[in-house]
Amino acid sequence: MIKLSINGNSYSYEGEPGGIYQNYSAHMADVRRLDDGSIKVHKIWIVADHGRVINPLNFKRQIHSSIYFAISMMRSGKVTMKNGQIEQSNFHDYPVSLIGEGAENVEIKLIDSDAHPMGCGEKMQAGIQPAIANAIEKLTNKEVNGIPVEGLA
Repeated sequence: MIKLSINGNSYSYEGEPGGIYQNYSAHMADVRRLDDGSIKVHKIWIVADHGRVINPLNFKRQIHSSIYFAISMMRSGKVTMKNGQIEQSNFHDYPVSLIGEGAENVEIKLIDSDAHPMGCGEKMQAGIQPAIANAIEKLTNKEVNGIPVEGLA
């Protein structure tokens, strides 16, 4: 089990391994209120044990990509329906976060083990989004119960 000193930051824990393709990771987020009142993800910490790491650089790139995807969904992840059809069709009406709109700082610790190698891909969002939501709740004293999150820069 991973033990982290969170120093007031919020965290999310994905779970303990239970089978050959199980993995676990811990996620923490620090958010700050900007001068205009919006909220910016300042820092994300991730510790991941996804088995034997074949290519650490690419594994970390997958995690960075998951962070951007998670923040994009939290900022503008609204999908609407009209006449039984989804209205959003592409990036012009469903924006994604750009490079400068991600977390200002990211710290990733990979735990390389003898377990079967696994990628991380989108499954990292399962902990990133709740960690960000927990940090926003702590900052604003308001419950985050859906996306998009109002005021997330």
